[in-house]
Amino acid sequence: KGTVGLIDGCFVQTSRPSGNIHQNAAFNGHHHAHGMNFQGVVLLNGMILSFAGPFAGAQHDSSMLTLTNVVS
Repeated sequence: KGTVGLIDGCFVQTSRPSGNIHQNAAFNGHHHAHGMNFQGVVLLNGMILSFAGPFAGAQHDSSMLTLTNVVS
């Protein structure tokens, strides 16, 4: 409570997975590539508070934040 930090998502490109279900989950329309997303939270003093993932490549940063429960 009362802690300030910086939150960012990171897309890591991978090769295209086999199967349509996996391809749809891994495809990121913003990057026009397949991959996985990770999310990091860093405090202002440089200390890592949280690192979460992998998430589906199609996962938006705001939904990753909701899933990790970093902000309450």
